Amino acid sequence: LPVWVVVRLCTDDEAVVNFYNDLDGQLEFSVEVLDDYEREALEVHEYARWLTYGLPLHRCREMGFHDRLFDLLEERQLSRDELRDFCVLLFGKGKMDGVPEASVDIGGFCKAVE
Repeated sequence: LPVWVVVRLCTDDEAVVNFYNDLDGQLEFSVEVLDDYEREALEVHEYARWLTYGLPLHRCREMGFHDRLFDLLEERQLSRDELRDFCVLLFGKGKMDGVPEASVDIGGFCKAVE
């Protein structure tokens, strides 16, 4: 039975934050460690300046919605294929029909998504 655990930290204690972030960094654990909304937004902004990390997205993550792409947002820039997959998650597959592949035509992709 697959289990996904979300830990929402309510502390500024660096030792506690580091402990849980280290735990989150171990891929063999199905754990998501979330800071408060503002800190998560700052972490995401470091790699995904194009994304407005809004409270609804944060609440989805807090409630356990899981896709590896959400983890990657605060770890590194998404590849062009991952960017398209993320947009499919946000907007739905139907809304992305006919949108150029980001890996082939990034300009057309960006224009269509706007």
